[in-house]
Amino acid sequence: AIADIFAQNGFTVAKNAPFKGGHIIKHHKAKSMQIELNYRSYIACRRFGNEERPEIDKTLWNDCKMRLEKSFEAIIEYVTKINGPDRAGCTNV
Repeated sequence: AIADIFAQNGFTVAKNAPFKGGHIIKHHKAKSMQIELNYRSYIACRRFGNEERPEIDKTLWNDCKMRLEKSFEAIIEYVTKINGPDRAGCTNV
């Protein structure tokens, strides 16, 4: 369900691809989720290697930020619906 929310807001979603994540979460035994954002979502020069310091493209960043905000608002609504308002931050989703 959470992956669907990100997809509905224009993000490409992959679980454990291209890299397997979750080491930090498993190591600290935290009930949480790990989200990695591809730099191409907000960096103007979309190929690393030739530039010394990439510039953040404000148009790309503002679009990405808006989509992230919408995603997180929808996730909070989803988790609240599952757990109730008193346990919105606690879930096994």
